[in-house]
Amino acid sequence: MNKKTLFYLFTVFSVLYVQAQTIIDFDAVRDLTKPLNTEIQKLINSNPGAIIEFKSSEYDLEKRGLTISKPITLRGLTNNSLTPDLSGKGADNKNILSEFVNCNTILIRSDNVHIESLYFKKDYGPKYNVFFNFLHPTYLDQDLDTNLEYTGISLKNVVIDGGGYAVTTGNGFGGTFENVSVINFNVIGVWFNRRGNVKKHSKVTFTNCTFEPRNDLNSNGAPVFPGSNIEFNDRAISFDGGNTSYPIVWDHSGSTIERCLFKNTGVGASSRGANVVLNNNEFNDTQGKVELVRVEEFSSNFTITNNTFNCNNAQSGIITFDRELQVVSNIEIKNNTILGFYRYFISAYAPSDLTIENNDFTNAHTTTGSAWINLTYYENASEEPIAPRSNPDMPGDFASDNIIIRNNTGLDSSNKGTLTVNVLNNAQGNVFDFPANRTTINSIDAPKQLLENGVYEIINLKTTKKLTPNTGDNFLITDSKLTDVTKWTVTFVPPYSYTIQNVETNEYLELDIPFTESNIIGNPNNLPQLFPFAKNTYAGVVADKVNRLPFWAFRKEGDKYVILPGGNELMSAIAITDSDVVSLVAARQKAPNSDARIPVELKDNAKWSFKPITDNYISWDSSSNIEFNIGETIEQKLSYEIRKSNEVLQSVDFGLVIIDEETNAFIEETALLNPTVGNSSGSITFDYTVPSDVKPSSSLAHGQTYAIRARLITKLNNTGADIIESIQVPVSIFKNITETEITWDSNTNTEFVIGSTTEQTISHAVLASETPVYSQFGLFIVNTSDNSIVSAITPQNFPSTAANIEQRETKTFNFSIPGDVVPSDKLPAGQRYVVRAIIASKDANDVDKYASDLAVVTVVAPNTVTWDTSSFTQFEVDETREQSISYFYHATETLNFIQFGLIVRNATNNSFIREIAPQTIVPVASGVNSGTKTFDFKTPTGIALSSALAANEKYSIRVRMNTTDGGGNEKFTVSFVDATVVAVNSNFVRWETFANKLGVDVETTQEISYRIQDDESIESVQFGLVITTNDNIYLSEPTPTLVGGNTAPNEAFNTEFVYEIPSETTISSDLPANQKYRLRTRVTYKDNTNTTQKLLQFKDVLVVSKDEFLSTPIFSVNQGLSVYVDPTFGALHIKNTKATVFEIYNITGQLVKKARDTKSINVESLKPGIYFLKTNQREVVKFIK
Repeated sequence: MNKKTLFYLFTVFSVLYVQAQTIIDFDAVRDLTKPLNTEIQKLINSNPGAIIEFKSSEYDLEKRGLTISKPITLRGLTNNSLTPDLSGKGADNKNILSEFVNCNTILIRSDNVHIESLYFKKDYGPKYNVFFNFLHPTYLDQDLDTNLEYTGISLKNVVIDGGGYAVTTGNGFGGTFENVSVINFNVIGVWFNRRGNVKKHSKVTFTNCTFEPRNDLNSNGAPVFPGSNIEFNDRAISFDGGNTSYPIVWDHSGSTIERCLFKNTGVGASSRGANVVLNNNEFNDTQGKVELVRVEEFSSNFTITNNTFNCNNAQSGIITFDRELQVVSNIEIKNNTILGFYRYFISAYAPSDLTIENNDFTNAHTTTGSAWINLTYYENASEEPIAPRSNPDMPGDFASDNIIIRNNTGLDSSNKGTLTVNVLNNAQGNVFDFPANRTTINSIDAPKQLLENGVYEIINLKTTKKLTPNTGDNFLITDSKLTDVTKWTVTFVPPYSYTIQNVETNEYLELDIPFTESNIIGNPNNLPQLFPFAKNTYAGVVADKVNRLPFWAFRKEGDKYVILPGGNELMSAIAITDSDVVSLVAARQKAPNSDARIPVELKDNAKWSFKPITDNYISWDSSSNIEFNIGETIEQKLSYEIRKSNEVLQSVDFGLVIIDEETNAFIEETALLNPTVGNSSGSITFDYTVPSDVKPSSSLAHGQTYAIRARLITKLNNTGADIIESIQVPVSIFKNITETEITWDSNTNTEFVIGSTTEQTISHAVLASETPVYSQFGLFIVNTSDNSIVSAITPQNFPSTAANIEQRETKTFNFSIPGDVVPSDKLPAGQRYVVRAIIASKDANDVDKYASDLAVVTVVAPNTVTWDTSSFTQFEVDETREQSISYFYHATETLNFIQFGLIVRNATNNSFIREIAPQTIVPVASGVNSGTKTFDFKTPTGIALSSALAANEKYSIRVRMNTTDGGGNEKFTVSFVDATVVAVNSNFVRWETFANKLGVDVETTQEISYRIQDDESIESVQFGLVITTNDNIYLSEPTPTLVGGNTAPNEAFNTEFVYEIPSETTISSDLPANQKYRLRTRVTYKDNTNTTQKLLQFKDVLVVSKDEFLSTPIFSVNQGLSVYVDPTFGALHIKNTKATVFEIYNITGQLVKKARDTKSINVESLKPGIYFLKTNQREVVKFIK
């Protein structure tokens, strides 16, 4: 039989198979008494390869999931009179008639699954829920080297409506999305998220698809449950190579996205992606939240061509490349059309091999002076452990290379932006075809190499032992061996990373996964155990710019190094455990009260020295024991080797020294021993006795500690000065235990500030005959006469519990003073505060035993500084406006300055980015330690508008007060309020008579101000309460007060109206725990295109009962003077003051009333608003009428 005959027979059989493919009418065979999902799954499992048709209009899954575990086709009913129009961009699913509602997760667990003409809806579940799940079972197992995927997956004419991750694919799949709408997703539309050592996945094609994330509010202000506001990382398609140390970039096999429509969302290669084509798509952005294309973390080979980026008026971030330390490369951006108002076209840090050519900007613009392309933007530089600009021991700035920018049109005017690039000195091959007067080319040196290429022993600072592959497994240990197995070849990989390869085994130091941001932020107290290892994973791999051998980053600290996995987040570092096994520890942590990532102060077990193999060597092999009793004799062992042929051994000494705890600098010797040595290398064992006259560690001066020091002493050719190779390891010295005891070691500061958190240290020692149970540390109120306890201040700290307590230990922990305690000077007579530390134990008869340490302490009120005029947080450029701040600091302190001004912060975690100059120094009289000050503040000229800030940046007003306490220590007290900067005469709305507490059934006079443009028209002005969740998601609202209708003016200042919260309104304390009130001021208007727009201002408020509102005392800044408001609101009743003169000032600082020698002031004539009562005792209290 010849080949032609075989081909003919194959074709015939194929046709017969297609013709014979089983078609099942689901409605005809369904058992209506059984759940829908089980009926579908039964048909799938018993009819693999069949077509199951769904001909009804609706199928209710009743919040059940569906598992598709066999090859199958699921097909819905269509309206044959309607033909989808796929000639343009995006999907057209108008002919779909069959819908699955109330869906739970749809699991794809087979190859060759086809879904056609069906609508799937999921409108419940938490924000991060998964709707369609393509994960292969190998994705979730522990084998990181075996990772399979499903292929032959196709979705055609399908709508996926809802879900947090609408589709999650794990390590990828092979197939097509054609005419698919992925809408109302909360986080990501289609998520590729590599896990394990996966080099490649099958090609995926997206054609004529529409992607649109969920927006929390529809145009009428009603909630779309459970929704979320569109956030910066709500991407339609995300190719995420994973935050692992696996250095091979994930090949997406030319996956293609064509003729798709992206509404307020974009496409991203979140890390380590390669080979994606983005061609002939439309991005339509009206929100300005999501970067339209994001390519980062070593990604490469992206083609971005023939797309339309319509920014409308959203000031979009169009294309973002990696803006940290993971260079992207080989990106082609050609023949795209940009429309509307963009924030930037490209923002990146040091990409390479980038071509930007033939793109059309004729009908696009940005703010004059803003970036068109900025290839020098380093994001969150202050948070990086190896930030290029952080200190001289870091690498330095990185440069771009092989950048081609040419033949782009429509860029002549200044409102197209600027071009900024770093290039190496004398760099060749770059082309910058852009107006010279808006181009900045910085020529810089190549990044510094922190460690020269060479062969090293990598020695741990704590143990003095060497990094060594462990015999029998892949884990690492530290050891004192003197062989090639402790030697490593270190090779620099520009611009900042290194490979580390064992000399004897040729294995590379590598990791399966380091800690990531989710570990640190989401689970900081229960980090997984992760271990570096060395094996031949990369035998035969040829490294290049894209695919790398396992790489590491170094942070230099003096002559020591922190070794960080070379992944994208640098969250972890190599450290030695107590059992000499090498593991990871966290290198960054979650900042208090925010999601910022801040560096961890690493201990000596995470610091390493790289010693050239030609240097002399000494190690303390018994360093696993670092606790000694006074007078104790312990066997010790040292290893040493003289490697320099012209040096002669003189002696080895060993002993206890006192060092500076911070710098490790030598202070004093206590007792040295010179063990007998003979050869130029070897190990020596000897006994060492801790002198009986030394102090225990807890009795050393503050900032001092003990260390064991060992020194190898040689002379050059046996003559001349001593040449010393030394090591030292911090140790603890304890006195012999004669009774159970506990001490408060950090008792040098006995003043605590209300609401503050300080680091404290206690030490305990428990008799060998007793069993320790717990230690406790806390604040108490006691009687001054005999220290008997009046009350305990909760919470109390328990530094050690039965689960982790040791017989003898020192514990350092954070201790917080609650915000609701009174200062010491407000305690009743005969009472005072003490700190008490307790150690609880049980003796041999199970009898409870307690030992304690008691110390008298002082509790003081915190310094405060607040922005009183924060009801209006919108600033116009070059505008001067009166501001007011209130402040308090302790009379024992000296005021240096109070400063007011704009800064830029990270919009996600509130971390500081930069200060806007000039800052205003508030003129405050010397010696007046509390008060309110009114002053003028001018918004700096020429600063960027809020809308032109980089993605994830925001303006804030910072008020900070600098004082010096009695000990000469500087203190900063700071408050922040988010603000916006707008152009002159911009639209705004503000509540002028802002008060954070409102009473039910209390009639008040309120004022608002607003402005819209002359060519716009008012529809309504409203003022009223709304109920939201605690994270500001809208829930409901009572009927608002109408301040003005369509005849209201376009601009109004201090418009007065009467506002009253209805008597049936629930007060704040009776709302559900996750709800709150906000006061919303809303101006609805038509813009110059006749589109309805809204100006909104929200302020959190407490709604209280009428009686509480009218009778609640308002305390002054210094907790002395108090004011009670008369229920008739005609008078202020004054208590707790020696003052004789009282002055009332309005919000603008004008004196409006003055009284003497009185306990009641009539304020009936004052207009409603905010006022400040000042006394001749320098007391200040704010009140609202």
